[in-house]
Amino acid sequence: MAFSMNDLSDETVFRRLACRPDFIDDAVISSAKLPARVTFKKLQSRIRRPLGQLHSLPLELLHEALPYLDIRSLWSLARTCRRGKIVVEALPMFRDLVKSVGYTFAILRDAKILGMHSLMKLHAVLHSDRCVSCGAYGCFIFLLSAERCCFECQVVNPSLCVISVPVAGDCFGLKKSQLKSLPIMWSIPGAYDLFKSKSRQLSMRLVSLKAAKDLAVKVHGSLDALESKFPLDPETRNVKIAMFETYRKAYSPPIASDPLTCPYWTASGLRNLAPPSAIFGGMGVMPFPCLYKGRIEHGQCCSGCWYLSRTTIQQNNHLWDLLIPAGCLNSAPGYCTAEEYLIKLSCRAWSHVGLVEHGRECPFAATFMSQPGHWDPI
Repeated sequence: MAFSMNDLSDETVFRRLACRPDFIDDAVISSAKLPARVTFKKLQSRIRRPLGQLHSLPLELLHEALPYLDIRSLWSLARTCRRGKIVVEALPMFRDLVKSVGYTFAILRDAKILGMHSLMKLHAVLHSDRCVSCGAYGCFIFLLSAERCCFECQVVNPSLCVISVPVAGDCFGLKKSQLKSLPIMWSIPGAYDLFKSKSRQLSMRLVSLKAAKDLAVKVHGSLDALESKFPLDPETRNVKIAMFETYRKAYSPPIASDPLTCPYWTASGLRNLAPPSAIFGGMGVMPFPCLYKGRIEHGQCCSGCWYLSRTTIQQNNHLWDLLIPAGCLNSAPGYCTAEEYLIKLSCRAWSHVGLVEHGRECPFAATFMSQPGHWDPI
């Protein structure tokens, strides 16, 4: 009897196709990179003092006002007295975050950004699922701007990249006093393996590449003025100069094209392992599930795309014409290589509903599921 995807229930399709390759989470901040020490526990009130002027406000008004506070402020409020603890724990938005992404509080703490974003903003991200750059499903958050993004955009879009504070100062001609105006986070020590980067055991201060570049334009007047004041010697083709050139020429607006077809280019035009994200790649991004109709979704990749794209890379057969855009096949300007496209495709994450819909249409999924045994991509 011939295999048909129509014979399978939605849950069966999802269960058989869903996968999450380890290297995807290894390439960004994760709880596994945190040191083994006590993390946030259930709120406790050890200090006995009243809420002050807040004590007389009705609970309904507190529930309207408190979501505008950041996590650090709410944490402090909860530790002032018993009523503060009760009020904070009763906030619907706070309960959603604790239930869905409570483990990320330890990451925000170690990155020293617990006070950067309001409860309302983080809750809005929790209930969103679209990448701010390309509009596809995004299962990560860019910490410095609290924007949801997908795996590929945090690699190819400089707006979702971070650089160290010293590099930002040297590259964009910014003084220490000027750099202090930027949102700053501390890196989480660990190995970020996307571009086989070295393990970084020391924490460093990081800023958004986009924010640093925008500040440079504000300070110097324009990028041309920056080039005049702090020129880069074109004859000096060392790594540092090439990196600065890449950062200065990096585009700031969200990318308009499909990130699956975007090339990994350096500013000098040489195909490489994608600065600006290669140096500090993944150090400003962490997994951030979405809450959809009461269900926590972490985002899953398609096992069919993963397995058969790997097979196709090795075989270079007729499936390339079926799957890969012509621009990638022909190495057209502005397109990545065919091999890169296949790797990117296999790393695209889907929501629960999205994976089921994709799985019923994906020819690779049908071929994969019709085989006697399933290959494990994890």
